[in-house]
Amino acid sequence: MNRSKMIWGAQLAVVLLCALALKYHYSTATPDQLRWILAPTTLLVEVLSGKSFEFESYTGYMSSDHTFVIAAPCAGVNFLITAFLMLTLRRLWRDRLKASQWHFIPLAAVTAFGATLIANTARIWLALSDLEISWLNANQQHRLEGIVVYFGFLLLLFLLSWTCSGLIARYTGLFS
Repeated sequence: MNRSKMIWGAQLAVVLLCALALKYHYSTATPDQLRWILAPTTLLVEVLSGKSFEFESYTGYMSSDHTFVIAAPCAGVNFLITAFLMLTLRRLWRDRLKASQWHFIPLAAVTAFGATLIANTARIWLALSDLEISWLNANQQHRLEGIVVYFGFLLLLFLLSWTCSGLIARYTGLFS
């Protein structure tokens, strides 16, 4: 096995271990343990919606009128994992015949985190709106909003990463 293949395999292993570790953490985490993602999301929701939220231990961020809670399921960690895997596995697949520099992994993590904050903010802001679809109950509408928002943001993230990597490659030769 040559050096490039060994590096590629190690990078793949690190990416998958990161995703599995985050999934395990999320599966057992309380809102208190997810403040690292719930707090910035809530801040962005407050800015967009004009509503205020306060953290309540083991519950999440409760709106001031006590009608809405941003809880652990709203953290978007599954979206974060999916976005991270999409960005890293796309890069690993593209560079499967040569070794990539290791810095793409933390860059993908930061990019996925930013995309998650934006997607979660959009989804929660949409849920706070008075939009109502008459032929869906509240749970069905919430699920549909999540599917549309998360799929839309994943598609947008994919297209942006595709376009940006092409532009960077063209002008700098960095990815060639």
